Amino acid sequence: MIGLSILLAVVIYVWLARVVVRRIENRAVKYLVIALFILIPTWDVIPGKLYFNHLCEKEAGLKIFKVVEGVEGYRVYPNASGLVWQALEDYGYRFVEIGNGNQLYRYTLDSTGQVIKQEISESMARYGVGAEIKPLLWNVRKVEEYVFDQRTKERLALRTTFSAHGNWLQVIFSPYLSGAASCQNPLPTSKDLYLNTIKPTKFTN
Repeated sequence: MIGLSILLAVVIYVWLARVVVRRIENRAVKYLVIALFILIPTWDVIPGKLYFNHLCEKEAGLKIFKVVEGVEGYRVYPNASGLVWQALEDYGYRFVEIGNGNQLYRYTLDSTGQVIKQEISESMARYGVGAEIKPLLWNVRKVEEYVFDQRTKERLALRTTFSAHGNWLQVIFSPYLSGAASCQNPLPTSKDLYLNTIKPTKFTN
C-alpha cells in the first residue's frame, strides 16, 4: 500500500510536469521549466554526496589516545554498541554492563557458558563506552563512539563514522525506504575500538 502511494505520487508529479510544459510555447522557457521540475526532487543529491564523501575520507576513523591492558569489563551507555555476547564469549571480558539511570544490568557467563543477566544498582566498571549522534548538513549524521575512564572522565579513544540519509525527498519517505548509506572505506569497527583500547587479558601481549 505504501509503495503504491509513492508510485502514485511520482505518476502525478510527472503528469503535472507534462501538463505545464505543454502549455508553454517559448522554447527557452519550456526548457527552463523542465529543468526546474527535474531539480525540485534532486537538487541536493550531488552536493550532499560530495559532502558525505569528504567527511568519510577526512574525518572518519579511529583515534586511540591511551591503551589499558587486562580490563575485566566495561559499561555501555545509550547509543553505543555493546557487543555483549561477543565480548563475553569471544573476546575474554568477564562482564559487560548496559543501561542508564534506574535500569542498569550486568551480563556475565556462568559455569556452563550461558549468558546471565543481573540487575544492579551501580556500575563496578572502570571504563565506559558512550556515543554521540550529531545531525550535519545535507541529512548526514555523525556518530562519535568513545571509550572513557568513568572516574576521571578522560577519553581513551574515539571512533567516528558517518551515515547519509538521502536528499530531502528521500528523508520524507525514509520510514518506508531502506536504511542509510555508510562510508565505503574499510573503517575500524566497534570491536577494534574495544580490543585496541581497553584490552582484556586474552588480547594483552
